Formats: sequence, C-alpha cells, structure tokens
Amino acid sequence: MTLSCYWMNSTRGVAFQSLTEAIDTTTPTGRAMWQMVGILAELERSLIQERTKAGRAVAVARGVKMGRKVKLTS
Repeated sequence: MTLSCYWMNSTRGVAFQSLTEAIDTTTPTGRAMWQMVGILAELERSLIQERTKAGRAVAVARGVKMGRKVKLTS
C-alpha cells in the first residue's frame, strides 16, 4: 500500500494494521511510523537514482555506448 493510497482511504475511515510490524495507523505512533517508512522508501529511491546517474556518467566517460544494439542495417 503506497502512502497516497493510505491517505485517500484514511479520509473514508480505513486504517492499516501490519501483522508483522508494529504499525497501526489508528494510533498517532502508528501514523508516525507509517510516515517514517514512506520517508525512508523515498530516500532510498532517490539514492538509487543518484547512483544510477553517476554510474551511467562514468560508463559514458569510458566510452560505453548505452541502449540497444542496432539489429537492422540499411
């Protein structure tokens, strides 16, 4: 469940309770935990994007060609 799905459903009175973690969005602590999980996921996604961009830049600097190889010739 993404955070946007949670916020859309929370206006309807729907709550999330994890069976394996201590997350229950009916309590203030549970809502805070849910937000922290979302923040960490967003941070990890940003870090992955930065590392990928840096890796591609290094590869291009070494002369690596990106993309699919051409299969058809004219």
